[in-house]
Amino acid sequence: MTIRARLIGSAALTTLLSAILGLVLIGNAREVTHLVDRAHWADELVDQASMLSSLTYDYLTHPGDRARDQWSIVQKRIEGTLDRHALTGTPEEERLAGLRRQNRRLLDAFGRMVDVRADLETASATPEAARELSTRLAGQIAARIQALEREIIALQERALQSIARAQKRLVGSILLFVGALVVVIPISGFLIVRSIARPVAALMRGTAVVAAGDLSHKVGTLADDELGELSRAFDRMTESLRATTVSRDELARSEERFRTLLTGSPFPLVVIDTGGRIVIVNEQTCELFGYEEEELIGQKLEILLPSRFRAEHPRLRGEYMRQPSVRVMGQGRNLTGLRKDSIEIPIEIGLSVVEGAEGRLAIANSWRICLTSCARL
Repeated sequence: MTIRARLIGSAALTTLLSAILGLVLIGNAREVTHLVDRAHWADELVDQASMLSSLTYDYLTHPGDRARDQWSIVQKRIEGTLDRHALTGTPEEERLAGLRRQNRRLLDAFGRMVDVRADLETASATPEAARELSTRLAGQIAARIQALEREIIALQERALQSIARAQKRLVGSILLFVGALVVVIPISGFLIVRSIARPVAALMRGTAVVAAGDLSHKVGTLADDELGELSRAFDRMTESLRATTVSRDELARSEERFRTLLTGSPFPLVVIDTGGRIVIVNEQTCELFGYEEEELIGQKLEILLPSRFRAEHPRLRGEYMRQPSVRVMGQGRNLTGLRKDSIEIPIEIGLSVVEGAEGRLAIANSWRICLTSCARL
């Protein structure tokens, strides 16, 4: 899995977990809000029932249209309060239906008591019987109001208990949400960082080892991601560097053997580059011409020729470098060289050509002096 895929997966997991727990929190918060509304609704019913009880007593002691109308207004408020609130769940719905029935019975009882009072005023009933019936109806109304209040208070207590339970669930959900974030985010972050840090550390160690000269070191990361591919590319690079270094070392050893072979020749020998500068001389050459080695290295070859040949010789040397061959130099002529002490000495030079790793080599040999030209093409 690539690093990008791991990061996206971790973010998706965290987002999904946050969404689920967020929905749980929202659900619990809505439940608490609903239960608080139910508690307020129960409080309102309790207040209205208490007011209805007081108005019933007022009507008994001071009967009249005003007391009757006030009682009817409060009773209708109770009816409206019961109608505007819906309780879910079969037990709660049954309790709400019971409250509505009791409210209707209260209305019926109060209506009969009003009728009795009206009969008493019109003398259609004996005063004693009317008062007794009115008192009995008032007692029924009071009992029904008390029963209504008990039911409402019971609903209120259940609502408060439900609020307490819902609040506990809400707190638990919050703690679960925070705990999940505290656990999931660090763990996923740790796993991702570890999957990145280990290959990076291996690459850093490999870089240090290779920089120290150990080209046989391999990072060897097996991860199937960008860092794994980078590690394998690093191993391929070190393998290429190792092969290149081996070739260069072999070439250096070959050049050293070549130099040793030339300098160890029993004949005087000089090696020049394509510009005609001396790059190698052996001990026999230095002895023959009377120079020290460091006096000749880097000098033009013409330093070993008499002055009468120096002007023409660079052209001849250049022609030979462009078209080298195996031959005797200056065949049919008497060649001479110039020593450091200005004494001319006879020389015989043989030229040959080989192809080396760095270019074409022109080699000269002689019984008296061997002059070699190295063309680095």
